[in-house]
Amino acid sequence: MRSMNPPLTRRQALAGLGTVTLGSLLAVCGGGDDPAPVATVDGGTATVEPKSTETATSGLFDDSSACTLTAEQTEGPYYFDADAIRSDIREDRDGTPLRLAIRVREAELCAPLADAVVEVWHLPGWYPGRTTYIHVKVHIDRQTVLTTQVYFDEETNGKVYAKAPYQPSRDQTNATDMIFDESLLLALREEDDGILGTISFDVRT
Repeated sequence: MRSMNPPLTRRQALAGLGTVTLGSLLAVCGGGDDPAPVATVDGGTATVEPKSTETATSGLFDDSSACTLTAEQTEGPYYFDADAIRSDIREDRDGTPLRLAIRVREAELCAPLADAVVEVWHLPGWYPGRTTYIHVKVHIDRQTVLTTQVYFDEETNGKVYAKAPYQPSRDQTNATDMIFDESLLLALREEDDGILGTISFDVRT
């Protein structure tokens, strides 16, 4: 059964609908127990409702960690300004499921930023010339404030690529990749059906 709500476009999300759940993404952009407006997309439809992510993400982040301005990295050649927000960026590809929990903070105040939109796009697995990574953009108040990439530790890469349908013979690792930045490594933990990755993006608004 499909919802009667109209599809949510990327432009609507950036116009101020709040935190957007993209694919298997938990965007943690609110503070404390205050519910944040979350736009969730199910297939081709979307709804917007107040929703607290405190329970779902409790304990995922190290609250004692210091805020350090997140490093910016190249957008790359494959970004395009899509006019729709998908609920699942895996499409029909097989592989190890990955969920992301992302916290966006103002770097100088070290305080969570509400209503951030986190945009994710990804080339599945690896390709020649690069280590494994995911592209990210963080938008605040209809402005892009951060374009960067996030990475996986090599122990996790090795475990994942040892399984089908991946090809294990990579030509680049984190150590040999010319763009890799250790500060952009995801904190990873295994889940029953895959992997959970967490990271904080500290931005200057």
